[in-house]
Amino acid sequence: MTRQEHHRQMDPQTATVYRAVMQRLGTDGRAQMALKLSAMARRLSEDGIRRRHPEYDERRVKLAAIKLAIGTELFSKAYPGESVEP
Repeated sequence: MTRQEHHRQMDPQTATVYRAVMQRLGTDGRAQMALKLSAMARRLSEDGIRRRHPEYDERRVKLAAIKLAIGTELFSKAYPGESVEP
């Protein structure tokens, strides 16, 4: 979804406030926010893997999260011989 499409889905007042907040954050603030959201998504993914696979140690949890993020084909090339399911 493009930024313009995202704004069109908001009511005009919300879109105005959103734009003002994003401008106030600046480039560095938006980058920091993106990194925090990415880390949060990774933690949520790993938490789900832990719930589905309580037998996995931390190394296997991390590998399963990587597999989920990059896909099975690339994972098998990058980690030959590793067998985990997300």
